[in-house]
Parts: sequence; C-alpha cells; structure tokens
Amino acid sequence: MSNEILMGYSHSNFQQIVGFKSNKTKKASPIPEELLTFDGRAHIITIAPTGAGKGIGTVQPNILNYEGPLITLDPKGEQVLTCKKAREKIGHKVVVLDPFQVTHFKSDHFNVMDIKHLSNFDADDDSFTLAHQLVGQSLTHDPFWDNHAKNLLGALINYHLTCKSPKDQHLGKIRGMLGKDLSYQCALILEKESKISNALRDALAGFLSLQDPKTQSSVEGTAVQAFSSLFSNRIENFLSKSTFDLRDIVDGKPVDIFIVFPPDKLKSHNRLLKLIFAVLFKAITSRTEIPSTRTLFILDECASLERFEYLENMLALARGYGLIIHTIWQDISQIKQHYGNGFLSILNNSLVWQFFGADKYNTAKEISDITGIGVAEILNLKDDEQLLIMGKKVHFPAKKLNYLTDAIFAGKASPNPFYKNFQH
Repeated sequence: MSNEILMGYSHSNFQQIVGFKSNKTKKASPIPEELLTFDGRAHIITIAPTGAGKGIGTVQPNILNYEGPLITLDPKGEQVLTCKKAREKIGHKVVVLDPFQVTHFKSDHFNVMDIKHLSNFDADDDSFTLAHQLVGQSLTHDPFWDNHAKNLLGALINYHLTCKSPKDQHLGKIRGMLGKDLSYQCALILEKESKISNALRDALAGFLSLQDPKTQSSVEGTAVQAFSSLFSNRIENFLSKSTFDLRDIVDGKPVDIFIVFPPDKLKSHNRLLKLIFAVLFKAITSRTEIPSTRTLFILDECASLERFEYLENMLALARGYGLIIHTIWQDISQIKQHYGNGFLSILNNSLVWQFFGADKYNTAKEISDITGIGVAEILNLKDDEQLLIMGKKVHFPAKKLNYLTDAIFAGKASPNPFYKNFQH
C-alpha cells in the first residue's frame, strides 16, 4: 500500500527505433510495464460508460492500495464487500453507511446535525446550509415557496441546535414539528426563548408574517416535501444518531466511510446523499492544518447528485484542506447537462484525466474535442486500454488496472460475488 493513487500501467510494448540510413521502423525488445502513479496533489476525473470496468479498473484498486483515510460512494455495495477486510487489516476503522441495507453488514448511523461539533460551526449559517440541501435546487416552479421553506427549515434546525437537548437534535424532531399547529409553536418559541439569535428570530417572525393561513400552509407543505425521501422509519433511524465521530474525519484519523446507495435510490434519494456529502465536506473545510495523509474522496456515479454546488466549490478549494476528489462520470454530456459551461471548471480543476470504454462516435468526439486525440484512435482502444492524461503528460494508450487479475492485488480483496468466475 502507498500514499499514491494508482492510475494504470505504461503500455509501450515496443519502442520505435529509427535508423539513420533507413526510414523503416524496427521492432525492439518488449519494454517492461511501468506502474503509473499520482501523488495526489490535485483531483482526478474518470469518464467511462456503464460496464466499462470503472470499479475493477480504478475504484477498487485504489481502495485496496491507498494508505490514507477515504470516503467513497458505493452504488452496489461492491466496494465494501471486497475491500472492508483489507482496510481493517491496515488498522483503519471502517464505517458502513448503508441506510437501505444493501449489504450484510450492520449499517452505521449518521446524524447530520453533528455539524454542531465542528470548530467552524455557526448555528445561523450552517442551519441554513442543511435546509438548503434538504430543499434542493427547486421543489416547486416558484422560488417564493422554496425560499420560504428553506428559511422555515433553517429556523427549526437552528432552534433545535441552540435550544434543545442533544437527544432532540436530529432531523426526525424537525419533521415532527411540521403539521402540528406550526404557527403556534413558532410563536411560543419567540415568546419563551429570549436568547435566540436575531437571524432565528427574524426567520420565525417571517413565517408568522405570512398572515394568510393558505400561504403559511403552502410554505409548510413545501417544507414537508423536502423530507419526502426521509419519511421511512429506517431513514429516520439512520439519521437519528451517529456511530462515528465526525471530528475524526477532520483530524485525518484512519477512518474510512463507505456510503452504500443502491442504483435505484440514487435519483429518488439524492437529497439525502447531498446532505451527507455537504456535512462531510463541511468537516473537511473545518481543518486548521492539513493531515499527514490526505483524504481520498471517491464519487462514483457523480451525475446522480445532479447539480451540486458544494462539489464545484470543493473542487476549487479542497486541495488546500488535504482532500483528493476523484469524480467518476459516464460521459462528458452528463457533466454538461448538470453544470452547463461549468463543466470546464470541473475538468480544469482535475489534474488527472482518465478515459476508457468509449465505443460510440459522439462519445469519442467529445473526448477528442478536449484532448486533441483523434476520434478513430480513441475508438480503437482495446478493452484493457485507456487514455490517461496526468498534468502535461499523456499516456496513450496506457493499460488499465484490474484488481481481479493483476499480481499486485493478489490476496488483498475479499471475494466479489459479481465476478466470482474472474478472480485470483
């Protein structure tokens, strides 16, 4: 294991030797493959279609190899099934956030309101941040309702974080206030809580100032809708407490977090995912010094988050906090769809570009447009080959990693039920 990120192998099977007296290229002896690694001083982007082997060729190899702490989105539970024992073997605590119980591991719990324990916590600002992630980009066609719902939820979160006991500081309690004569509850807070912040007081007063009961009811209904993916007992239970210390992430302790989310829940519950990621990113940015080993953050199926402003900001800032972000997409069109012209910032903030599996002209053309490599050359890549750009250095073709068959991974991974016929 190492503190470097594995990207593949050099793939120069033969040198080209050109003699002075002849323009014919002579075939030389095979050159030994060289492991291509990256020191993690910036971010990584992988673009490859479904079924091209992103897990086998880039995700699991680095989970098995990287010595530092890591956080990873695990859409099928495949990563934790194959790598948990290997991570524990090097002395890491492994946290499995599996709210839908995809794997056989007992799920840990994560109370996102543990944000209060961070050194840079501000009740007014961070309560609104949580509310913003709950409501998302838009729950309605009119921003009036969304904005008022955010203000209302931010106020209720703020109230619980500053006025309630720790056992009541979780989202289930906020959800419990909705639909239960909320106007009266807000008025009671204003009357009894003399030490609340001006921001909290103004937000509650703003809700009460909506004198039309139908308007208040509609705002409250929009706030209830923000909890639509958090209604179930298991999700509420998952968010009710934490079984790990968020400050360990801040300190860069040997703690790994596998966030197991089944593919059929990535879209329907993406606000829950964004909420989790926002708090984890907040923890990273509360660091006052960079840990000795950087935290590797692997975001598979990144498009499932749709547009996530936090991700854009973190790609621009996270290097200064000791974070390596590895985003994984199916094609460039996905990035353009959700980020528009901002897709260039996502690319430019990633020092390492990895492409493989392109088998359609349009897909290859998009890659060609940003790399200068010919479309035909990209389409001619073999199944075990890739285009790898590491800073100013281009490796084309380079050979892909394969943790199932490569000797450097022999004996490290637990059996993968998805590939039981292709393993060492």
